[in-house]
Amino acid sequence: MREILSDAEVSLPFDPKIDKVHPALVPVKALWDTGATNCAITKKNAAQIGLTATGKVDVHHADGVTPQDTYLINIGLLNKVEFPLVKVTECKSAGNFDLIIGMEIITAGDFAGTNEAGVTVVSYRFPSIQHIDYVKEFNKIYGQKTTHAGRNEP
Repeated sequence: MREILSDAEVSLPFDPKIDKVHPALVPVKALWDTGATNCAITKKNAAQIGLTATGKVDVHHADGVTPQDTYLINIGLLNKVEFPLVKVTECKSAGNFDLIIGMEIITAGDFAGTNEAGVTVVSYRFPSIQHIDYVKEFNKIYGQKTTHAGRNEP
């Protein structure tokens, strides 16, 4: 598995605490990108939804720095979790996705990937309900204690 893609939904921005009418949700393919600080939306998708740019920011990427438009959107995930009023930057699609889920959302909840019997499953929940610690699970199952910090330990 070389990329993590999932279905998601986006809409025009609105505050569910204030606004009574939910704008139409548009289905999108989302790329979960742990290398992206923030979320981003393709120019094509921004136009499809009817977004209006709210400003510009410099986006730092592998090829340098590029000024890009910013937008406000609502993002809905498959588990019925919705993030309102998310500031996203415009991006070019380098694959089969319309939206990049960046670390601002990934780190707001629990994000895990497993691969048993060659089947990769990625899961996300919000809000977080417990810490997931695979080292502790390993030690509990095998009765061993690791003697050094692993690659993913603080």
